Amino acid sequence: MGTITGRLTKCASVPNARTRKTVWKLLRTDEEDSVDAFFERVQENLRELQIRIVFFLDQAPMELRSVVDFLNKQMERSWVLLVEARRYGVRNGVDIVVPTLFGYTEQARLIKRTVTINTDKKPIQNIDDFIDHASHTQELNVEQVGAMRRLYDECAAHGWPIQWGRGRNPANFLVGLPTKPDKHVIAVSSNGLLSLQLGALGQVSHVKDLLMALFREVVELKIPPDKETRFPSYPAEVWADKVDKIVEVLKKVLSSDRAEGRAGNSQAMLK
Repeated sequence: MGTITGRLTKCASVPNARTRKTVWKLLRTDEEDSVDAFFERVQENLRELQIRIVFFLDQAPMELRSVVDFLNKQMERSWVLLVEARRYGVRNGVDIVVPTLFGYTEQARLIKRTVTINTDKKPIQNIDDFIDHASHTQELNVEQVGAMRRLYDECAAHGWPIQWGRGRNPANFLVGLPTKPDKHVIAVSSNGLLSLQLGALGQVSHVKDLLMALFREVVELKIPPDKETRFPSYPAEVWADKVDKIVEVLKKVLSSDRAEGRAGNSQAMLK
């Protein structure tokens, strides 16, 4: 799992904004969700057997088609699909390939649809539900859950942009930049992880550099060199007693971003 996580994270953090958005879209998530939150959802889906297996062949034997059909009837939460891409030759220099999908039958679709409707849960989008969810997480104690609440309250009191991710297990809230609310600085998940959104700040280098410097100096948490363009995360037992220092860092970082935005507007007016 670690190797897959590393490869996808590296691919999703490429400098090209268009490519990065395409990767996040294919992963069915947003840059507003931390990488750790995304892979938490992956692991949760694996535990609940909510997966999709796709076989892709140029010729599919009848035995494999029968196996796919059988598994789809037995597995209520998982899809097993078979794509046969049969090649019919070349015409005018173009390969003629005709794909055929096996496994997506009406009977299988109805079985999956019933389970999906019955088990679907809305994402958490408010602090009370977030804290309630966090307090039922076995890894967290009362002090750590209280630290998460206090960090949220401090961010809200300062009027910093706060957005909610689309997940539920874990849920997460993200603190954005005043000038670019869709560019996030930190994400806090209901499993206690606090993530620096360095991978999403590539085009806002002054904020990223200041955030890293102050986090190391003030909060006294390490950022490994290989994580400086990614999303380093810290469990609650590491940061819960440092809420005041984290808020201090956020004040300086977000004030710097606001000042940079005002300076940019002034220059634009002078032109």
